[in-house]
Amino acid sequence: MSNITTIHRGLHAAQTTMAVGNSNKILTTTGYPNFPKSQSITLTGSGSNIGLTWQDDLTVPRNKHITHLSGLSSTVDMLAISVAWKRLRDSNEATVSSLLDESLFDAVTPEDLTLAESIRIYYQQKLIKLRLLDNMKLSKFRADLSIYINGPGTTFNESDLPMIYRLPEFYEYDISIDHIKQGVKMHMPIKSVFGTNNNFTKTLIPIKYLTRSVKKVKIHEYWLKDEQDFLHLIAIGHDNALQHIWDKEFSKEILSIQAFFSLANQDDFQYFKPLKWKLL
Repeated sequence: MSNITTIHRGLHAAQTTMAVGNSNKILTTTGYPNFPKSQSITLTGSGSNIGLTWQDDLTVPRNKHITHLSGLSSTVDMLAISVAWKRLRDSNEATVSSLLDESLFDAVTPEDLTLAESIRIYYQQKLIKLRLLDNMKLSKFRADLSIYINGPGTTFNESDLPMIYRLPEFYEYDISIDHIKQGVKMHMPIKSVFGTNNNFTKTLIPIKYLTRSVKKVKIHEYWLKDEQDFLHLIAIGHDNALQHIWDKEFSKEILSIQAFFSLANQDDFQYFKPLKWKLL
């Protein structure tokens, strides 16, 4: 008789029933708080011939590098796996659809491992600074990020995978923002700068163009500064018909804009958002 193992993952625990011959053994483990009660896995076969069948839409590829215990454990730093996948996507060489695809583990290079470590150190330091910034309370995402990047990188929860997947992308964006902040004024009380009237014409100097994805929506960011070295941001959605206009204007050395200028905050710095703007 072949061995059949069924793993049922409830809301607060995972229950394993192992049928061997006429006897059943039930094991209960914790660590799967995000699984609906209806989800289960069926492992069939005997010896080394084991099949894996999911009874729902959740897909976890079979991978010799991944161990399923309380959470998941990998033989390779998962952040390095994410770095490798981004490198392959950027060069149009990616042929996988999951961060747990076994081929990604074989694709990791020493450069990927080095960059992963740089990303980890960067966010460890960044989150420490944010905690010290007026006792700023971390968002749930940043709290989860703090737990992961201060761990070994090889132990993670399945719910961490979207975050790990995006980290190299976030790192590129945050490094670019750090460069933008160099040589500009980080804070500007709006009344002391403009008084009570914030609708007027300004001359702006383009600094850098960035793109970022917010809730699966691609945003085009045009960062500029004025003659007083105050930062300004024009953010336009990917489907905005005015994007080509800003692409053209942003290639100029200077441009003039009439707008309402609203003060905005982003972590440790401030900038102005031109609203109801008109290019002159």
